[in-house]
Amino acid sequence: MNLKQVFGMLLLIGGVGAFIYGLSIQETAEYQFVSAFGGDTSRVAILMIGGILASVVGLLLLILGRSKEASNPTYTHPDAGKQFEDSTDIQHFDDRKLTQIIDNPGLYRPDVVEASRRELQLRQKSEELLPQVREKDDDQLREMTGNPTLYNEELIRAAGIVLEERRRLWQEEQERAEQAARLEREKQAEERRLQRIAARKKRRPYVLAVLALLVLAGAGAGYYAYRQKQERLAMERRAAEERYAAELKRAEEERAAQKRWVEERRLEEEKQRREAAAQQAELNRLNADETYRHSKGIYRVGDFHKGLQGVVFQISDGGLHGKVMALKDEQMSWNDAIEKYPTNSSKRLPSVAELKTIYQNRIKLNTALVAAGGEALDMSNDYSSFHYTSSHWSHEIDEEGRTAFVVTMYSGIKRWRHCDDWAIVRPIMKF
Repeated sequence: MNLKQVFGMLLLIGGVGAFIYGLSIQETAEYQFVSAFGGDTSRVAILMIGGILASVVGLLLLILGRSKEASNPTYTHPDAGKQFEDSTDIQHFDDRKLTQIIDNPGLYRPDVVEASRRELQLRQKSEELLPQVREKDDDQLREMTGNPTLYNEELIRAAGIVLEERRRLWQEEQERAEQAARLEREKQAEERRLQRIAARKKRRPYVLAVLALLVLAGAGAGYYAYRQKQERLAMERRAAEERYAAELKRAEEERAAQKRWVEERRLEEEKQRREAAAQQAELNRLNADETYRHSKGIYRVGDFHKGLQGVVFQISDGGLHGKVMALKDEQMSWNDAIEKYPTNSSKRLPSVAELKTIYQNRIKLNTALVAAGGEALDMSNDYSSFHYTSSHWSHEIDEEGRTAFVVTMYSGIKRWRHCDDWAIVRPIMKF
């Protein structure tokens, strides 16, 4: 990728990003607020138009840019890279080194001296055979070097030298050919560059015309979208103002209605407070003297009711009515309890709710019971209550087939009670 294409890619990415950023700004609350109150929003349109222009220019640069690709042909010789090596390091020494080893046998091992003398002789004989070997072609030379058992070592060494010379000559020819090919490619690249320059000059008016059209089209589209946005915002602003006015009117009406309701409620509460104060004053006057209250038939929780011979544990209607519990417990069978205290009689067993009321006021009631000469409630005993429907006792058949009553204890646990079962009861009466 050349420099022109790099700049084109950067302009295209930056232009698209600027355009998208401009669109996103239009959806923000800040833009809506500024636009609603007539603020300057032209920078958004400029950002969008600039993004379109940058994208168009970047696209043109990408189209006009051309990458340079160099193709380097590779020529190989059949024997390229082939090495002819001996198994020892002696053959890598030059003639001067070999002569030095032969002239100084006391400094080297005998086998090294002998190998050096043999290598030097081999080289001399190989040089004598070079004129004959050079007359042979490459296939014959490769056959000599590839079959060391068929030919003597001097001939093989001479063939190797000739092959190496021919390989070197071939490499030099390859380098010259590559140089010529490179020069030809450079010449052709220069010609193509000049042709591109001429073509660009020829196309430049058309490109500028297309670019101008794209810019005008983008600017027109951006302006049209901007105007549409402004009209929509104006309509939304008018609708919001109308909704705000309607909400203000509705809120004012609700405040007026709330004010009237509060005033009516205040007057009603004031009336109720006056009536309650009058009733309380009357009750206070009546309750000031217990004898006077009892003479008027008014009782409090914990008072002794002489007529019913019991202690009041629940009142209603300001103490004019209520319920009285007996002074002592009674222990009897359930059959006797049903016969003695039926549901529709004036003296009956308490319900679960009445037992709870008695338990809540047990301290005051026990004090009153003892003062009246009765027995205090023993809450360790499980006082019981019948459940009944209408005026009949509720009973069912238990698992053994016997008729039994459904009884709810003070603890809230429902149990079966048969006729011969015993229970601790304390009857109650109404006044």
